Amino acid sequence: MTNKVLRAALGVTMLVIGGCLAVSGAILSAVAGPDDTMRTGYHPVTAGSRALVARAANISPGAVPHGFGDFTLRINVRSADKPVFIGVTPDAAAESYLSGAAVRTVRGLELWPYKLHAADTQGTATPPPPGNESFWVASADGGSPQLTWNVTNGNYRVVIMNHDASPGLTTEVRYALTIPWLFEIGIGSLALGGVIGIPGLVLLVGTVRGHRSQISV
Repeated sequence: MTNKVLRAALGVTMLVIGGCLAVSGAILSAVAGPDDTMRTGYHPVTAGSRALVARAANISPGAVPHGFGDFTLRINVRSADKPVFIGVTPDAAAESYLSGAAVRTVRGLELWPYKLHAADTQGTATPPPPGNESFWVASADGGSPQLTWNVTNGNYRVVIMNHDASPGLTTEVRYALTIPWLFEIGIGSLALGGVIGIPGLVLLVGTVRGHRSQISV
């Protein structure tokens, strides 16, 4: 009896672990797609202040294994009102540039369903037009700019504002993050889930059938 209980417990454990791996792998591969990229659609982003600031990256040296590949962030912004600027810069440069200005800071971002959590900081300072500054590690501007940035170690901020640094930002924003091997990791997780879960199911079914056969005898 004890052996049967152990076999049944082992079968359930394998089935649960395999099922979790298979489901997570299927979701990951479906979201990433063959190009290893997770995307959002365009979503409205507004700010009555002079800039919208969000965390771009906070990565410690060595966090991304050497040779794994580049993490690439792409942000598309489109505006029907006026040209907009989008840039990525280190924390310290962003804080210095926007010091004393009215800013909306993103505190959290939910993608499914989309929801932006932000806090407003009041200010009266007028920063110079962002396109004239040299501290951006990546930037783009225009009516529908697209920023592409290979994520690097350090603390960075994304800053979105009107091209002339005027207050009142009305845009739509789309995000895309490419993580090398993400699709392959999802497929591998799906396959590993099958390798673990299917034998667990067979073991569980065999144990239950054997128990029923003994009862019927």
